[in-house]
Amino acid sequence: NISGIANSSFRVAYLGTDSKVYTLKNIPITDVSKIKQAVFNPAGASFATIFDKRDYVNIYSFNERNTTLATIKDKRKKLPANPYPTAMCYGSDARNLVIANTLGEIIIYDTKEYLPKAYIQGEGPAKSVALSSNNYFIASAVGNDVAVWNFQTHQLRTKLPMGAEVKEVAFSPDASMLAVITADNKVTIFDTKTWTENRNFTGIGSNLSCVSFHPDGKYISVVDNGSQIIVLN
Repeated sequence: NISGIANSSFRVAYLGTDSKVYTLKNIPITDVSKIKQAVFNPAGASFATIFDKRDYVNIYSFNERNTTLATIKDKRKKLPANPYPTAMCYGSDARNLVIANTLGEIIIYDTKEYLPKAYIQGEGPAKSVALSSNNYFIASAVGNDVAVWNFQTHQLRTKLPMGAEVKEVAFSPDASMLAVITADNKVTIFDTKTWTENRNFTGIGSNLSCVSFHPDGKYISVVDNGSQIIVLN
């Protein structure tokens, strides 16, 4: 079964329910287990992983199997608790890696040395985060809401109440739309100029995940119950 999909340039990989990362040809990239999320650096040479019950993010090579390029771990002192990563995403220009944690923070890291550039304090741990391609907005899924933050000022731009738990968020390649998957198996599309609902899809499957836009923005794909990819027009 498929629990996650990532692609960059001409490379595609998926996260299996055995918590290992595979290429589309079913060749394992790592032998490590208990991976919760894997996202590609858009440059294509590496990918980041969040593990189950581990307080760090590992950056692995896509070209050399089981090769760790960097480890990101919070080293701040006097924190109220030890933070664990909950969600992450790369910026489309490969310059930023955004990581949400159990303290409700959203931390922006550079991708040269993987050092923190900014901290945003949210209302709770985010289940999913997305950075728009124009570097204007960060969307985060917290409970039944989508919080939209200004990437430059780190201030809250708007909050979108969804009526059900938000599972995933994703921006279109041109940043004009935001797709949201909720636990009631609904996919909602928002216009990012007005933050109003553009359209929604219901009754298309169960346990929906892995929402992704086609490069031209005309189609959206989701995974139905971890085993089937559905394309929405």
